[in-house]
Amino acid sequence: MHYFNRAKKAKNNEFYTLFEDIAAEVACYPNAFKGKVVLCNCNDGYQSNFWQFFQSQFHALGLKKLVAIAFNPLGNSYQLNFDGKEIKELPLAGNGSFDSAEAIVLLKQSDIVVTNPPFSLFQDFVCLLAEHGKQFLVLGHNGAVGYNQIFKLFKEEQLWYGHTVNSSMLFQVQSNFKLYDPKSVNFVKKDGQLFQKVPGISWFTNLKKNQQPAWLKTKSRYQGNEHKYPKFDWYDAIFVSKVKEIPLDWFGYMGVPLTFLNCFNPKQFELIDCLANPYATLDTLKTNAYVRSHHGDVRNVKGKRRYVRVVIKQRQNVI
Repeated sequence: MHYFNRAKKAKNNEFYTLFEDIAAEVACYPNAFKGKVVLCNCNDGYQSNFWQFFQSQFHALGLKKLVAIAFNPLGNSYQLNFDGKEIKELPLAGNGSFDSAEAIVLLKQSDIVVTNPPFSLFQDFVCLLAEHGKQFLVLGHNGAVGYNQIFKLFKEEQLWYGHTVNSSMLFQVQSNFKLYDPKSVNFVKKDGQLFQKVPGISWFTNLKKNQQPAWLKTKSRYQGNEHKYPKFDWYDAIFVSKVKEIPLDWFGYMGVPLTFLNCFNPKQFELIDCLANPYATLDTLKTNAYVRSHHGDVRNVKGKRRYVRVVIKQRQNVI
């Protein structure tokens, strides 16, 4: 989350995804792309690895058409079309931003969107895709779950993690990257190119996975171990440090790590809320009088602020 916040403040959104990372994730959905129009609408033209990957794997994936938009903040952008035989480059009137009128026309004509949207615009981007009913496979930071609308999509089972979750990934960045620190181990120079390691990166998607999350089974119990599960200071739920410590004999609210969403089974648990920003829950959980009547950071436990937590509730008769 540290790099994510710094990137937002500095408006450093140009993190270029590596070819091998795209290939590894797409391989997990072997039949999802057959006969589909794929759109890469946060693209960098011919040099984009999203464009290069899908063009090279066009026939192997059975694509119908590949479309990419080359974003240019100064204007004079263009789109790329590939039908498996030839590439057509067409000029655009605007800068190629994903929310421009021209880009939305192309979005409506597509089936699946695969890209790495700007970190600082992740919520706007995903909400636009959901609004138009599109399938998608996009990269983002784990902390994005804390956005109200992103969590809402998780809660409504319209969004979930892909196969690569909470990973430290290398991204190519520009040589004049504002946050570059030559002394940091998180930056790597190779063949004259600069890369940054960014922790906590996940794929987000609404494509069906081959395997659904299994039933969560832990040996942890609340009864007799109450001291291990303190309550939040300003939220009526117990604090759970790790997923493996979720007590299966507790049916009240629990604040669990974000990584829980990777094993979330809606038949076993219900998603209630996300404790991200200090006071976000005061607006999102109107029914909880306990929270509304206080004004502390909802993530606090014994006065100490904790990292983002997902609030869940176990469904009855599941043990």
